[in-house]
Amino acid sequence: MACSIPLPLSRDSRTKQCTAYFPRNEEAGPSMCRPKPTIHQQSEGEDEESPDKMSPVPRNRTEWRVALGEIKRDYMNRRFTQCSKRCHHILDQEDKLDKTHPVHLVYLRFYAATALEMQAQAIHHSSPSRTILLKQAYEHLSLASKLAEQADDDMNRPTSRYSSPFSSLHSPSGSTVSTRMSSPAPSLGSIDEAAFKPSEPSRPKKRVAFCDELMMEPIIRPDSPTLGFDEWLGRSSPEPIYPESILKSAKTSPRMSSPVPTAYASPSMDEAENNDPFFHARSIHRFCTLLDSIRRQITSHMTTLDIEIAACQIPSVPAHTTHELKALDIKARIERLRAQGWKRARFDARRYERLTENALADLVE
Repeated sequence: MACSIPLPLSRDSRTKQCTAYFPRNEEAGPSMCRPKPTIHQQSEGEDEESPDKMSPVPRNRTEWRVALGEIKRDYMNRRFTQCSKRCHHILDQEDKLDKTHPVHLVYLRFYAATALEMQAQAIHHSSPSRTILLKQAYEHLSLASKLAEQADDDMNRPTSRYSSPFSSLHSPSGSTVSTRMSSPAPSLGSIDEAAFKPSEPSRPKKRVAFCDELMMEPIIRPDSPTLGFDEWLGRSSPEPIYPESILKSAKTSPRMSSPVPTAYASPSMDEAENNDPFFHARSIHRFCTLLDSIRRQITSHMTTLDIEIAACQIPSVPAHTTHELKALDIKARIERLRAQGWKRARFDARRYERLTENALADLVE
């Protein structure tokens, strides 16, 4: 049996030759030599931190600021499950929250309730899980309202005010919460923005506005009550004198430079402001005003949750049950009529016989 042997094609052949080029490892690029990494799709639960990896319960003001900042960051990034887990991780350790200020717990309860409410919005109205989440959110808001009321009562009682754990609420320097309290529209969502920002170093010229008692009194001459102001101000100016201008003139004038700048820059000024009863009363008033605003927000939120929970509890009647309800209604009506002496009339064929006779008579005619 003869076998055919393939012959090599000549260069003059019209058939095109296809050559394949396989580069070596040295010449090949990184995309050809290295294997492609396998992409693993992580679920939402894998990306979240487990409760064991979460930060411990905060113990001081700095740790509380960091913890509340992480909770707010999760909420703003719409990681509501992670936000609620962080809040519950801290709230579950009740034995370590004995010395915690109620304001911190108000924050935790409010964020936990809001995160649970946002999770419930993504669930169908007829699902029982939605009702459970809404009830948990309502419970958190109820406890937050009680804590806010407790903090308000504690601040109104001078004997039971918190001094050590939360003294910065009514301190003039180094306080981030009291700075936000002076805003015209305080709210719970905006107080934490100031609470998580690092406090800026205090400048001496900003403290002049709070030190009215150390400003020098004008020298009033007995012959004329208005002749002492020009000597006190140095020169007349049509513009009002602001604290900055007084400080600048104090640096340039030799009469004002010796006692005044040292008093402004000395640390005893902070003690004078802290011990000032009027400044302390004003800061406490701002604090109580802010708590009252928080309580109003919580009350409004609880009213909304009441409406949503009531809407979830209304049973939706299926279509196939309407016929059964109609049959039961007819049966109940018959029983009621029979009790009143009603009897159902039997079938009478004579009526139809008369109709038949009348019809046949008409045809015959």
